[in-house]
Amino acid sequence: MRYLTVKREKSAIGSLSKLKIYIEDSYVPELYINGVPCRKLGTVKNGEESRFGIPERAARIFAVWDKTSRHICNDCFELDEGQNDVFLSGRAAFNPFRGNPFRFDAESSEEAARLRKKASVKTLLVFLGAVLLCLAVVYFANEGFFDSLVDRDRAIYDDVSEWDDDAAEETFAIDDMQIILNENFSSTSSSGFLAIFESSRVTVFVVRETFSSYPDFEDLSEEEYALKIIDVNGIDGVSVEHENGLCRFVSRGVFSSSGDEHDYYCYVFKTEHAFWFVQLVVLSEQAAEYESLIEQWANSISFNNIP
Repeated sequence: MRYLTVKREKSAIGSLSKLKIYIEDSYVPELYINGVPCRKLGTVKNGEESRFGIPERAARIFAVWDKTSRHICNDCFELDEGQNDVFLSGRAAFNPFRGNPFRFDAESSEEAARLRKKASVKTLLVFLGAVLLCLAVVYFANEGFFDSLVDRDRAIYDDVSEWDDDAAEETFAIDDMQIILNENFSSTSSSGFLAIFESSRVTVFVVRETFSSYPDFEDLSEEEYALKIIDVNGIDGVSVEHENGLCRFVSRGVFSSSGDEHDYYCYVFKTEHAFWFVQLVVLSEQAAEYESLIEQWANSISFNNIP
């Protein structure tokens, strides 16, 4: 037997989380990390080091924060076969969209580089599946919920009588959030969204990203969060605005199957425990008619934890 010592350099990034160290082990695997069978060696606290007994065979060492994020937030070091003790050091790297992964100081091997690239792809898919799923309707709506929504509601869009201009106000709520719309709206749902409030003219999509799931989001401002969304989606010609104290940007996209162009009024709210991403979507040809109402509805959004 030999010993592995892992020193975790003190850092404010991820300081409250314990770093978990795993070793490749196909004989008694506890879980898989990117397809590699592993067992847990132990944990390392911020600014401390831990010593583990390890076999003399060649094996991969993984550093992760938790089981949930292990496939997208990890680092790998390849141990050579031998009898000498091994010392590794490293620190958490600031990258909130990767969960601030721990990085070993030792030079990356080809395998570690491959796994990092694999994790990056998984991160993009997860992020697109959560917050960016909202904006994916602009660029990736070749099929799915929105296409079926357009097909289903095309007749309604063309039938003005389905919209009641005198509809009474109605408050819709989801968890801590409330928005005052009107009786033309109804609540529905779809995978990837916390809530959807739809009507024959405007549809509201709500996504929430909690700081418990993404701790480093808490350090971002509303504008920084909005800019991240714009940047990751590669949206050109869009800038973040501040209207009536609200942080927003406006984008435009076309459904590929229907050819209908839509305007997306995207608002970002930061509460004590989460970021909220709220989109109000309208046919571009009707945007001018409903823009003042959209602004009114956006300004009606409130949260229980905010005065």
